[in-house]
Amino acid sequence: PARPTVAAQENDPDSTLHLVRRLSALRRATPALRATAATRVVSAGYPFAYVRGETHLVAVNPRREPATLAATGTLLWGAGTRTVAGEIHLDGFGYGIFTL
Repeated sequence: PARPTVAAQENDPDSTLHLVRRLSALRRATPALRATAATRVVSAGYPFAYVRGETHLVAVNPRREPATLAATGTLLWGAGTRTVAGEIHLDGFGYGIFTL
């Protein structure tokens, strides 16, 4: 009974439903993020990071501890991330999609 429902999430702009809808829209609007774009892993550790279509970097930190990636880019979408002096810093559970 405590599970989320679509009806309840429709009214919550911070819900998982709205997050997935925003990500889907971003993917449709950005050819480099679509399934046919080439993917190149640039960091298999923490954070996990890969380049899509040679124009976008996706970085995900799936753990509680902060992580740093030696890379630069302009944040397009994400949370818990910042770029400082040629490095991308991700908070615990932070993530970001960057244009290169």
